[in-house]
Amino acid sequence: MPTSTDISLLGDSEPDWPDRCIACGTPAPGRCMTYISFFAGVRAMLGPIGGFRTAHPPVCARCKPRLRFFQLLRWGLTAAVIVAGIAFAAHIFGDRANPPGRYTLIGGALVIVFPYLLVRHLFPPVFDLTPYSRRTVFEFRDRDYALDFQMKNQHPDLYDRSRPGA
Repeated sequence: MPTSTDISLLGDSEPDWPDRCIACGTPAPGRCMTYISFFAGVRAMLGPIGGFRTAHPPVCARCKPRLRFFQLLRWGLTAAVIVAGIAFAAHIFGDRANPPGRYTLIGGALVIVFPYLLVRHLFPPVFDLTPYSRRTVFEFRDRDYALDFQMKNQHPDLYDRSRPGA
């Protein structure tokens, strides 16, 4: 079961958004939320110096604090997974006299990553984006909103027709 409807747009210009809240659908919310995502692919290995992309989806006053909280929570979970992975690696590889087995490494990695993946699957974000060097993938939990977003951005220079289903 897909948890999002993905729309891929070429370029890095700000897209046209449907004039309603991305979370609850309230018409003409009159405000937006700044959403930041780091580049994927090879540039992702560079971290913050690899670059980032911002988007400004419309949100109503009621949904904005909740969406901001979940965005910060997701960043916090990501940081916790990274710290736990580093701590696990330091603990396992710190004992040179008794090196770890293959199954210990796999089990440890699963214990660290599984809760993060479970939360991401059970509680998918309302909106997410994954920027690449030539295109940006916008991910929406609400399929109707995604289709309206796609219709507003069907400019030949923006829409990536090379991705099936996008």
